[in-house]
Amino acid sequence: MNETIHMNRSLAGKEGIRISTGEVYSFPPHYHDYYEMLLYEPFRGVLSVNDHAPETSEALVILMTPSDLHAIAPQSTSPFIKIAFTEVALGDYLLASLKGAICSPVDPLLRNLFDAVLMAATYEEREILLRAIVLCLLYHGTPLPSPHRTSADETIRQATAILLNEFATEITLLDLASRLNVSYRHLSVSFQTKLGISFSDYLQSIRLHHAKALLKNTDLPITEVCFRAGYRNLSHFLRVFKKNVGATPKEYRKMR
Repeated sequence: MNETIHMNRSLAGKEGIRISTGEVYSFPPHYHDYYEMLLYEPFRGVLSVNDHAPETSEALVILMTPSDLHAIAPQSTSPFIKIAFTEVALGDYLLASLKGAICSPVDPLLRNLFDAVLMAATYEEREILLRAIVLCLLYHGTPLPSPHRTSADETIRQATAILLNEFATEITLLDLASRLNVSYRHLSVSFQTKLGISFSDYLQSIRLHHAKALLKNTDLPITEVCFRAGYRNLSHFLRVFKKNVGATPKEYRKMR
């Protein structure tokens, strides 16, 4: 399986658990509207979860809830296994027990469980294995508690979740503010103060990430990559890509 290119807006029923593999890649601070658990092999760089920076020089498993702000800035490549899932997949007991992000070194049991998830043929198998991993983390992992959340934090949580799902549409800051029932200025300031980046730069970083994933993992024409990543003008896409990545899309695909 290749790096996940786009997580669907909702995970439900038999689609309530998604598994993907790939290599670590940069991504700005964000929230999800689902749970996310990853096994990272050692890499150089920074992984931040809320106000914490877990050590990445050894293999680790980290579980994030929808209320956990996280970002990654790797300086070397390394494989990962990602399991994205809804609260339904956890069950009532684990859902009530899970208070926030958890981090743990990878021991033989956790590695075997992740390998088993990759090979599981049915949703029922994946669900049982997922719950076993979460239970192990609850018993032996290190909690990474979330700081106190303000209304601005909740606004940004909802905003980033929407953008991760709808980056390919012509969404604007004004549209987003209207949907979240906040003022244009409040949302603009929230991006700068909470994430340290403007709305436009944040949206562009997501679009560029998905463009790179498409170039790396598919043979789609450059024009199709442009539109799927949310750009409406090919010339503009080519200029933005070259400026930020240091190579044209065609050159980037050849390098990969």
